[in-house]
Amino acid sequence: MIPTRAPGKVTPPLISPTIDYFVFSDESRHTEGRFRSIAAVSLPASLVEDLSAKLSDVMKCAVKGELKWRNVGRGGKKNVPRATATLDFFLSHLCSGLRLDILIWDTHDPRHAVKARDDVANYSRMFFHLHRNLMKRRGTGNRFHLRPDKLVTINWNTIRDCLNSDGTWRKGTQEILGEEFRWVIPKVATFKEVESALTPFVQLADLIAGMAAYTSTNPETIRTLLARGPNQAELFSEDHTTRRNPSDTDRGRFKVVSHLYNACKSKRLGVSLKTQGYLLTRDPRNPVNFWHYKPQHSKDKAPTKSGTREKIDDTFELRSSE
Repeated sequence: MIPTRAPGKVTPPLISPTIDYFVFSDESRHTEGRFRSIAAVSLPASLVEDLSAKLSDVMKCAVKGELKWRNVGRGGKKNVPRATATLDFFLSHLCSGLRLDILIWDTHDPRHAVKARDDVANYSRMFFHLHRNLMKRRGTGNRFHLRPDKLVTINWNTIRDCLNSDGTWRKGTQEILGEEFRWVIPKVATFKEVESALTPFVQLADLIAGMAAYTSTNPETIRTLLARGPNQAELFSEDHTTRRNPSDTDRGRFKVVSHLYNACKSKRLGVSLKTQGYLLTRDPRNPVNFWHYKPQHSKDKAPTKSGTREKIDDTFELRSSE
């Protein structure tokens, strides 16, 4: 006889135990330039203290002070080996559960080419999209501790509340499993702004976000340096209408970009650079995910400065990017 289930009883599915994750994030050029980005480094909470201390030692091995992308390649090459060592440290700990998600958006695309675009409110939405998706990839039922770099213009409370809203996850979870399984929805347990100078993983996020925006802005320079090598003096013809000679800063930065690309290639992480001239991951399930945002539908438009500044809800909830 086939056993029957008592009416009204729900058998919980077999799921993994709840894991606490820390997510450290920083942005690049969120209010200027055509291409902008946010990077988020996530890892199990049990690893944060130990790996933060070790990463801090790596970052200070050559030069003291905060590691930031804007300083890489400038005023000599002192930050180049520091940056590559930082990347190597991160990649060497992927097997421990580290993950990197980067969202890049183009302000010239149909979503962003709107009159009176509100870049601050738009950044809030992109932050929401990025963290919502990485929380989904980390698995249901887990708890997250978000640690963004300080940005005084951002309404962090609104973002936190939206990430914790049932409506944010309803389509992906509750419509399938029912209200009884509300407990499997990811939860933002804590949300705290941090100082990047005191937080090594935020500095790593700054480095990666800067690389993403830089390669998206300069694909011709990247492709040419990939083809000719970073040490050749003259790479372009006299026609400078669409191309420019790479500067010393470009050459220093290219060493860092190519180092990351080659390391990801050797580990088969699915990161592309040669085809488009910018960092790109086609399979978002990979642990290093460069995600270039595309408008999801005709009503997916950036917020404007007219009316209410921001309200993050289902009207712009991200459709599946996979």
